[in-house]
Amino acid sequence: IMTTQNSPTKDDEGYMKMYHFITMNLIRQRLNGCEHCIVLLLLRMTLGYGEREETKLSQEFIAQCTGYHKVMISRSMTKLLKRKLIIRTGNYGLGKVAIYRFNMDIEEWKKPQPTSSLSNEPFSMSTKVGEKGTE
Repeated sequence: IMTTQNSPTKDDEGYMKMYHFITMNLIRQRLNGCEHCIVLLLLRMTLGYGEREETKLSQEFIAQCTGYHKVMISRSMTKLLKRKLIIRTGNYGLGKVAIYRFNMDIEEWKKPQPTSSLSNEPFSMSTKVGEKGTE
């Protein structure tokens, strides 16, 4: 069971390295709270442990980590898979635990539904404030 901490302990002084292009493009994905938590958990379980590409994630484990109900987790996982932000790569054991990886190829991500005030253009580190898509 996961416990919450408000500050790092002596044994947990590490951090998770996150690529800027992933962070900036995730910001533009308009994820709901549960989807956001699942993506962060998957990133923590992969990039957060070095360069591990995939990890086993059960709905029960995600529920313990996030506090969301399994029904909401199931719906959110389905949406993330359809939008290709995450990829199911296989099963572990008797098929009860799926193996997932985060899709690092943002060009494969399905774009969220546009709104009048937000751009669907991918974020580029060369984009400057005031240019198209940053206002």
